[in-house]
Amino acid sequence: HGLTRGTPPWIDLKMEQAVQRCCLEAIDEGILRSAHDVSDGGLAVALAECCISGPERPLGVRIQTHEMIRADALLFSESQSRILVSLKEENMGRLQEIAARFNVPLQTIGAVGGTRFVIRPLMQVPVEELKSIWSNGLVSRLRL
Repeated sequence: HGLTRGTPPWIDLKMEQAVQRCCLEAIDEGILRSAHDVSDGGLAVALAECCISGPERPLGVRIQTHEMIRADALLFSESQSRILVSLKEENMGRLQEIAARFNVPLQTIGAVGGTRFVIRPLMQVPVEELKSIWSNGLVSRLRL
């Protein structure tokens, strides 16, 4: 909204350290396929960036939102100590063990695959279209 006021988000440094250590251990064990922080743009931006960049891209995603949380807060909240990860289903048990050891909350929000970017019930768009918008947005807005 163009506002530059308010207080910065509070950060729990102990939780941030635990989340980072948990993620690094999962990376070291080779169980994660991707990891992306949610602190710059929120969940929707992190999901979009994961879908349109990388060696196996573009790649779709399907998630279901929870109605208890406002859509804008869920999708664009830049809160700290959240990392979006993807992994093979067979590695989920090991990730749960690592997260439990570090006392880090873990939540499954959806699945990777297909050719569409789906956040139910809010949006559904082909990943190729999302990639085009992401890649050409500034040029398009400036009419270059």
